[in-house]
Amino acid sequence: MLLRLLIATLLVGLASGSSCVDTCSSPSLCNPITKPLAAKETLVFTTLSSADWKSYDWTKITTFAIFSGGDDDAVAEVTCLAHAFGVRVVKGEQFPMDDIYDNDAMKAFIDSKVDEAKRLGLDGLNFDNEGLTGSADILAQRIHEVKVAFKAEFEPPRSPSTCQSPPRTVKATAMTSPE
Repeated sequence: MLLRLLIATLLVGLASGSSCVDTCSSPSLCNPITKPLAAKETLVFTTLSSADWKSYDWTKITTFAIFSGGDDDAVAEVTCLAHAFGVRVVKGEQFPMDDIYDNDAMKAFIDSKVDEAKRLGLDGLNFDNEGLTGSADILAQRIHEVKVAFKAEFEPPRSPSTCQSPPRTVKATAMTSPE
């Protein structure tokens, strides 16, 4: 049986990163979008291989997912513009399937994604993995590890004397297709 994890979206509030701060006209645009998720989401899945995104109607988009193309400066520029309209920016990722069962390799991968998200001011990651033969449990475990790492890095400690951050959402959809 071939199990495919089609989309797992991890939306977590993230702190600003230096590349985003250097690019944006206002450092506040590197802050996470904290408004609750819309009842009806309008997601744009795109690459940054062209500058078409500059002419999008940003008032109709809720989440902008970047899957390839563009360097860090382009991603930071998109983040600034999107955040000015209250749009979340997530980066498309795939777990390195050759290392999916290697705990040390996965920790290094997750740590690198946390660092990248901080630097670029991203709101989260969107995982799209296909081709896992076997149990989808390992992908669910790795998504949970990403969630824990992001929360540990970006959420303030929770206590009665601190502000509470808004709830975060992890959505994972696993589909089974016949062999």
